[in-house]
Amino acid sequence: MTGKFKEAVGAWQPLVDNLKKVLGDEHPNTLSVETAIANAFGHMGRNTEALNLKEGLVAKSKRFLGEDHPNTLSHESRLAENYQVLGRYTEALGVREAQLQTSKRVFGQDHPETLRYIEALKSTHQDSNKQQVALQLQNSMQELFEACKHVSCIREAHGSLKTFRYFFMRLSNVI
Repeated sequence: MTGKFKEAVGAWQPLVDNLKKVLGDEHPNTLSVETAIANAFGHMGRNTEALNLKEGLVAKSKRFLGEDHPNTLSHESRLAENYQVLGRYTEALGVREAQLQTSKRVFGQDHPETLRYIEALKSTHQDSNKQQVALQLQNSMQELFEACKHVSCIREAHGSLKTFRYFFMRLSNVI
């Protein structure tokens, strides 16, 4: 499988070079292809190279789209995942905590995206052996679900039953 990723990176790199010339270094299309390359590096086990790209992607996305843009938050998620893979939990937690605060401010406390960031932060705490903090986050997620017992509440507020169902199933598997 690594050969396919290597082949893909070989095809994508000239595309990125051309996109940078035509659209610019921080254009969303350029960032999208660079993201694919970073992800391919990760799949090939080239995590340091993936990390370097992902750190750059976050910085570019913040400059071009702004810190509150959903794409910037997505780039930050991939960066935090890479930090976790490399065992750099302090950095991963810093990114995750900042993401959660941004999501609360932009989307609201009970928005499905915010719940995703709570789940990601919980997972990072678990991976870094901070089980007590992870349990507290799990409890806060459960409280959010309890506050919105009726599925129509989620549908009316956010229109995302699929996301609600995902978190409900995740919560059910933990409890």
